Amino acid sequence: METLDLKIAAATAGILDGFEPQSWLALDDPRGHRVLVSDGERSVVAVLVPSAGAEGADEEEYAAALLRGLLPGTSVTFPQILGRLAVPAEQFDSRGEEIRVCAPLPGTPASTVAFADSPALVTALAEFLAELHNADPGDIADSGLAVLDSAEERQRLLDALDAGAATGQVPSVLLSRWETALENVATWRFFPCAVHGGLSEDALRTEGGRIAAVTDLGRLHIGDPATDLAAVTALLHPDAVEEFFAVYRVHRAGPDPGLRTRVELRSELTALDWLLEARRGGDDGEIADAVALLASLAELTDAPAEGHPGPYGGTGPEDAQGAAPAAPPGEQSAEAITEPGAAAEQPADATGPEPKPVPGPEPLSGTGADTGADPAATTSPPAPRRTAVRAGDVFRPTAPVTHDIDVESASAVPTERITGPEDR
Repeated sequence: METLDLKIAAATAGILDGFEPQSWLALDDPRGHRVLVSDGERSVVAVLVPSAGAEGADEEEYAAALLRGLLPGTSVTFPQILGRLAVPAEQFDSRGEEIRVCAPLPGTPASTVAFADSPALVTALAEFLAELHNADPGDIADSGLAVLDSAEERQRLLDALDAGAATGQVPSVLLSRWETALENVATWRFFPCAVHGGLSEDALRTEGGRIAAVTDLGRLHIGDPATDLAAVTALLHPDAVEEFFAVYRVHRAGPDPGLRTRVELRSELTALDWLLEARRGGDDGEIADAVALLASLAELTDAPAEGHPGPYGGTGPEDAQGAAPAAPPGEQSAEAITEPGAAAEQPADATGPEPKPVPGPEPLSGTGADTGADPAATTSPPAPRRTAVRAGDVFRPTAPVTHDIDVESASAVPTERITGPEDR
């Protein structure tokens, strides 16, 4: 292993002009071989990229370059590749390997402890996400990255419910409540925006009281901002969540009255995501744990709902002031993405029982479809509804679902009509 790291370090001399490596240090990284190399004046990180990981590395490089152009004034650093070199198979005892030399990222990996100890970090995280979500969506859409409008985001989650119902292991009370939230038009009226799509502790680096760097950019796309918020609020202590959203609302352009409900819905759906992933992997222990979590969640559904009025589903005087519609940056592109030509009906309030917070599982891989029901499952009969399935998204638990929607604010947000039978 030391010989391989030395070869990686030596290769940097042929990748960067004028760089003569003098010292190196192997980095402990589960993603693969990474070596910190110095020539006495500057340091770089040399990464051995296997052929199987080249596509993901290319996607992150492309997304990072795009974000540097979209957010020229940001204080956050994104990964940057300085050079690359394909290496011969006989030298590294493998095929299709490539060495990429990257600029070192500032800061240290984020942790829940860091956010609990530093309110400034919570504020910085909210400010960065508002900055990202305010970026012109048209530029990202024109770049060829994925674009998901509100109807498509909603349908992906409905498909996940179908996959869960097919297992027979999801309590019917959960399926019913989740479907009710998904079919509430007011909740799904929002401007699609730039979304990181893979936020976690591993994707964030902190320094002092600021977000120093953001990585894992390969899933950057246009979609629902609630995807990012559901992921990052899982990093926060419950007492810090309201402060996070208060800061986010101040910096975010345009109203989104269903945001908090979507965030909480996606958080709860993490339990379903866990079950489907465990079934795909055939892990009986993980399946049992996921089923137990779903059962616990179902037992808490009699808790009263707590409303989140206002243009961002939040509380406070700033919400009343911000209830009037405001177009976010890149409004033309956002409208083109959402295709708001059809008039939307006046939505009904989505009220209902709310569970208490439930400790969630560890970070999960994306939800995917299960191919069929488990004949031995007896927790709940499968619901005889849709038969579609979906590919995965990553959600992490944060808080209970189902809150009242500010209908007046929701009606001001243009989007497509999604109440027809073809959307069910």
